[in-house]
Amino acid sequence: MSPLDAILSLSTAQTWMLLQQGQSIETISQKRRVKLGTIREHILETAILQPQFPFERFISPDLETALAALMTEMPDLTFNAAHEQLPTLDFFSYRLYQIKTKVVAA
Repeated sequence: MSPLDAILSLSTAQTWMLLQQGQSIETISQKRRVKLGTIREHILETAILQPQFPFERFISPDLETALAALMTEMPDLTFNAAHEQLPTLDFFSYRLYQIKTKVVAA
């Protein structure tokens, strides 16, 4: 058991272990019989708590560049405002980018 496992919920730790093995969100959802949204919540929790979280695995460079440009202009950009500018943006990616900017800056 790693120190990270001790601070993650049991379910999140199980998801994180499967992600580290290279399994997709969809595969983990099916294997664990939980909703995709639950797996995404586990990823967000891990991103907050794991210093070496692989953000690049979940946010494409193009999306990161687009969000960075928008948030440079409007630092308090809401999801709805971002979604108007980037119609394919989903809340998971938006929130993960927010976490990345806070964790990396800390």
